[in-house]
Amino acid sequence: MSTLVAPAIAAVCIEHPELEPELIADDKQLDLLEKRIDLAIRVGHSKDSDAKQRKIGEFKDVLCGLPCVVKDHKLEEARYIANLWQGTVIEHAFIDAQGDIKQFSTNASCVVNSFDTSFALITSGVGIGLVPEFKLIEQDSGLVPVFPEYQLASNPVFALYTFGNQIPLSIKVCLQAIEAKLSQAMV
Repeated sequence: MSTLVAPAIAAVCIEHPELEPELIADDKQLDLLEKRIDLAIRVGHSKDSDAKQRKIGEFKDVLCGLPCVVKDHKLEEARYIANLWQGTVIEHAFIDAQGDIKQFSTNASCVVNSFDTSFALITSGVGIGLVPEFKLIEQDSGLVPVFPEYQLASNPVFALYTFGNQIPLSIKVCLQAIEAKLSQAMV
């Protein structure tokens, strides 16, 4: 989400120089109270029961790789680059325009703890992996979908905060900027 969150917060900081945010980019689900985090943006539902969750958008991942990796290898032989949250046993259900479902299963050859590392490995030709659709659109990475006629289900994006109904103005402003950036990316 650094592709969306950091630019949104940068715009807020320029407009409101009195704000001094501390950004933590981590693929792990950190405890908001323990780490004193005011606002978290997470993909998927959170286990954090003490936090308020509000859906702020969604996006789709694309299973992709460089053309030479996708074309020249049998998919069963292609190295799968997984994010830590995916684990090592990978299963995807794709759907096409007619509603037909295609299952893809493999084991991760490489597991990394951040999207940026995964993206770097995939764009270097190491293997295939998931990349958010907005990241493919915004960067000319040379990556191509493994199954161009199929799509994965959407990933919900949630804002989490520990405030009740009275969200501080600084958090509201940051959240609005992130929501706007997310909606722009999905156009």
